[in-house]
Amino acid sequence: MPEVTGQPFDHDKRSEGMRSYQSYLDLCGSEHFISERPFEQSVADFVSCQHSRDTFAPSKLCDRIASFDAELSELLRSYSDDDRLSFIVGTRIVWGEIRPI
Repeated sequence: MPEVTGQPFDHDKRSEGMRSYQSYLDLCGSEHFISERPFEQSVADFVSCQHSRDTFAPSKLCDRIASFDAELSELLRSYSDDDRLSFIVGTRIVWGEIRPI
């Protein structure tokens, strides 16, 4: 069971949440960028970087931070080569104007 939410990851629910902002905007465009080469990072650095995100901030995890780090490290190690991750980075930018109320 995931340490932060206590719930299994639901990709469809996450996608729905990511689209929820669209009802407040008149979208003008979007663009998707993908790195040309894989980005490499150690498992430890990847886990540490997650604490810069609001959801996984130390202030939110409190005394669960060690459990979170251990769980994420264990999950990622099966995708690593000699404790290093290699992945393609993608970014989607969406722009528009806020709809008047």
